[in-house]
Amino acid sequence: MLAYVLNAQGEALMPCSPARARKLLRDKKAKVVRRMPFTIKLLHGSSGYRQKVSLLVDAGANHIGAAAKREDGVVLYASETKTRGDITEKMTQRRSYRRTRRGRKTRYRAPRFDNRRRKDGWLTPTVWSKIEAHVAEIAFVKKMLPISGTKIETASFDIHGISNPDVKDYQNGLQKGFYNLKEFVLHRDSHSCQECRGKKKDKRLHVHHVRFRSNGGTNVPENLITLCESCHNALHAKKNAQSVSLERYGKKKAPSLKGATIMSTVSAALESLFVFEKAYGYETKWNRERLGLPKTHFFDAMCVGLLDSETIVPPDVVFQKVRIPRKDYQRTRGDTPRRKFRRERFRA
Repeated sequence: MLAYVLNAQGEALMPCSPARARKLLRDKKAKVVRRMPFTIKLLHGSSGYRQKVSLLVDAGANHIGAAAKREDGVVLYASETKTRGDITEKMTQRRSYRRTRRGRKTRYRAPRFDNRRRKDGWLTPTVWSKIEAHVAEIAFVKKMLPISGTKIETASFDIHGISNPDVKDYQNGLQKGFYNLKEFVLHRDSHSCQECRGKKKDKRLHVHHVRFRSNGGTNVPENLITLCESCHNALHAKKNAQSVSLERYGKKKAPSLKGATIMSTVSAALESLFVFEKAYGYETKWNRERLGLPKTHFFDAMCVGLLDSETIVPPDVVFQKVRIPRKDYQRTRGDTPRRKFRRERFRA
C-alpha cells in the first residue's frame, strides 16, 4: 500500500512508502490531509520529482474502473466506482412532493408545466449523474497523482443492430412511413385490442408496455402492444400486474438498450470535456486474457491501451467506491450507531 503525497502548494507528487510517510509525519515535515486513500501534504519545499503516470479509465454505465500506471507497468492506484441507480425514484418522489405541496395551499395558482423549455444539449438526470461520476473520479485521481496522459475506453453502440441483428438497410426500417411509434404499433396490431379482440367494444385504444418502464422496460416496438382502455385499466388494477403482463404478452424478452444508449451519450460527453486517447473494448479484452486476469472493472481499467509487449503489476489495495447523493451524511443504520457503513463507502 502506498501513501500519496502533495507538495506545499497542494500539487500531486509521486507516492511514497508507508515507512517514509511515518517518518515525515514524525519529524513534523508533513500532515495528513486524507485518510482514505491515505494522503499527506508536505509542509516544506520539495524538488517536485515526478514520473510519467498514465490514467486509464474503463467507462461504464453502472461501474467505472480507474487505474494510474507508471511507465514500467506498476499500478499506483486502482478503483471501482458504482454509479447511482436511484435517480429515477428520487425524481418521481420529488415530483409527487411538489404536486401535493402546490395543491395543498395554493389552489389558485395557475399551472406552469406548459411553460417549461428545455435548453439545447439537455440530458436526462440519470445520464448527467453517470457523466458526473466519470468526471469526479478522473478529477479525484488527478488530485493525488501527477497524471501526464489519459486513456479512456469509449464505446459507441449500434442501437438498431442490437435490437435487430439481421438489419442491413438502415434507411428502410419497419417504421418507415409512420408519423410516430404509436401509429406504427396500432397499425401492426390492426387497430384492435390484443386481449379482447374488440369484444368489449371499447373504441379507445392504448399502447401498453409489456415490461413496465418502472421495471426497466423500453419503448422498442417488441415491448409495446395495443390494448383497449378497459383491458388496460383492468390489467393495471391487478396487484401482480407486471407478472401478468409478461406472462400474457411477453413472448420473448426484448434486449435492453438502456445501458447502450447511456454509454453512447457518456462517451460523447467525455470527448467534449477531456483530451484523451481513445481505447476500445476488444483491445482491453485481448490484453486481459493475455495477462490471465479475471474479468473485473478495475482489471479492465489496468489493461486499457496496453501495448502487445506491456505487462502490469497490480496494486495491493483496490478501492471500492459508491456514489452517494450530495448532502447524504448518514454514516449509521438502525436505531443505534453500532451498524456502521463500510469504510469503502465515500464520495470521491
